[in-house]
Amino acid sequence: MLKINQKSIFGLIFLLMVFLPNGKLLYVSQILFTLLAVFLGRNELRLHKAFGEYKLLVITSMFVTFVYTIIIGNGLYVSSLVKMINIAILIIFFPLINGYEFKDRLIVFSVSLILFSQLAFIFNIQSVTSFIDAYYSSENFRNWGEIVLQNDTLGNRSIFDLRFGGVFRNPNQCGRMLTLMLIVYLQGKKKLVKKHYLSLLIILCSIVLTGSRTTMIIFVLLISYFFLKEVKIKKKHLYTGISVALILVIFLGYKFNSRIFYLLSSTTAANEPGSLAVKYIFLWHYIADTFVNNILNLIFGTFNIDDIDIHVEGLKIYKFDAGVGYLLHAFGLLGLFSLLIFFLQMFVRASRSTKLFFILTIWVITSTILTNLRFSFLFMFMFGNYYKLKESTE
Repeated sequence: MLKINQKSIFGLIFLLMVFLPNGKLLYVSQILFTLLAVFLGRNELRLHKAFGEYKLLVITSMFVTFVYTIIIGNGLYVSSLVKMINIAILIIFFPLINGYEFKDRLIVFSVSLILFSQLAFIFNIQSVTSFIDAYYSSENFRNWGEIVLQNDTLGNRSIFDLRFGGVFRNPNQCGRMLTLMLIVYLQGKKKLVKKHYLSLLIILCSIVLTGSRTTMIIFVLLISYFFLKEVKIKKKHLYTGISVALILVIFLGYKFNSRIFYLLSSTTAANEPGSLAVKYIFLWHYIADTFVNNILNLIFGTFNIDDIDIHVEGLKIYKFDAGVGYLLHAFGLLGLFSLLIFFLQMFVRASRSTKLFFILTIWVITSTILTNLRFSFLFMFMFGNYYKLKESTE
């Protein structure tokens, strides 16, 4: 009975952390949920021992950054302090839980709610959009797709050229959540039946509506890895499926003028704020400028994630738009390399099915994982739950 109760509690924690509005309630809930997971979850001593020295490395580097910040008087910011403590706790207590099965219906229900919230903006269901505006706008974020439709200025544009984050408002945050749910949904499956394909279609529809090219790339990688390694489909069948999918993608991109299919522009468009080129031009300017003006900040970091205002001539962004930038600014090279070693060790020792989760680390290049309070908890919560050591290290 206790096991069933624990599963219900962890399922409720997952739902609440996905859908709670941004703000103090989310922060307080996350602290409580972390404590609940630590005290109620299975105590996987093998995993704690396996990565103990690497956890110590990360925490030590964070402490060095904290001491350096205090000594030179850089100043501490409450929101950044909360996020840094959150990262430390998630790493120290990893895995929060381990070995619990989350039902498919929990994931399908969550994705369906997200898709419904996206469609609400497209079809102007005001009762829903007003609710989202009232309770999910603490970041004052309104994406371009919402603005265009609310002002009735679509013109000759395709609806598929807009972006919809639904209840998350931000399409990239929505995309991150969908890819995490996809991984959880695929866990433990060795074959797919009709209901599974229908669920995958619902996830794909929601992904297309985000207009997020990173999300689409991760979706393709996850599905390809799953069919090749878990279902063990023959390579020729997989390659045939990928070829058909690529032809379909090219057709849909041409037919509906969808932003999500312009994968090349995501890496080369130096004048597009969301492109990979802009993000890394900005990051390179930060590294070069900090190297010249304060190399110690580059080495040890600033213990600051949020209070960033950097202006680079010719670019339309003033802060990092990628997790690697925020981590470098906060932790410095010392902390960044310690985190890299920690996750590389987990990758090397992980079982085949666990390695699906590492595909999500692509988000560090184009968005954020650890520096986002909501997603960092959910990622480490689920990652720890499904983490298994490969047989040779057990």
